[in-house]
Amino acid sequence: MDRIRGTDREPFHWRTAIGYKTRDKIVVRGYDLNELTGNIGFAEMAYLVWRGELPPANHGRMLDAILVSMA
Repeated sequence: MDRIRGTDREPFHWRTAIGYKTRDKIVVRGYDLNELTGNIGFAEMAYLVWRGELPPANHGRMLDAILVSMA
């Protein structure tokens, strides 16, 4: 990994089993976080992180109802 000139820090990059971060973007389970933001809700995002795929519409609504009922 190349170091940033004039500093002792390395560029901010990381990778996990769930996603990765580069200087320009964050990817969660293969989806760009910028594209997900504003297009899916909290329940759909939680499902994506847990299951590794976006939920069918009825699963997203059901998970949202479960989360609301627990509040």
